[in-house]
Amino acid sequence: MLALLVSAGNFSNTDWLFLGLLGAGLMVLGRLDARYELLPWLAAAAGVALVIAWRILSDPWNTARFAGVTLGLGTLYAPGAYAAMWATRRPGLWAGLSGAAAIAHFLVAYWALPEPLFTSSWGVSCVLLAAIYVALSAPVIWRRETAAAYDAALGALLTAATVFVSLAMPIELERAWIAVAWALEIPALALIAGRLRVPVLRSRGRCVVGRRRPSPVGTA
Repeated sequence: MLALLVSAGNFSNTDWLFLGLLGAGLMVLGRLDARYELLPWLAAAAGVALVIAWRILSDPWNTARFAGVTLGLGTLYAPGAYAAMWATRRPGLWAGLSGAAAIAHFLVAYWALPEPLFTSSWGVSCVLLAAIYVALSAPVIWRRETAAAYDAALGALLTAATVFVSLAMPIELERAWIAVAWALEIPALALIAGRLRVPVLRSRGRCVVGRRRPSPVGTA
């Protein structure tokens, strides 16, 4: 209902503020009661859908306000879900929300904005976000030694980091070098997966291999 009100209210700042408060409240609710852990995912998805609709339906539109709302929602869910992850029954669910929210809001910003917010290029932004998620993974590595439930959380955070690295390559590199860069990513993922015992990264490596494999039509 609140998402519909945001649209009906012509995407005003007040409507976006209430949507953000709803998302924050749902994260608190999900953190306090495991029965509601999926509601923050719903709120985050509704926010992304509304931001996309705002860009499509508004002509002309305010670039600075759009950037502020997108950054605000991404900042709410990505660090917020990471903070809510600790001492929960399913930390992997919260870590997945953090990574998914960061990736989704970055892609929306890349699609809609003419230039990045804080860096010289979108590729540099991807690399910085990847580095942030690698850094966020460090406390989880230590925690998983005593709690096996954090294996999924570590996999989700490192997957987010590798996704940002994979996005940086086609954004910044010429097409001829993309396959080379992805080829270097495969052994790196295998090495990390073996050292940290994160099976999900092996699956990520297989996805990269599949992405590089030429189609039968192309081979013919």
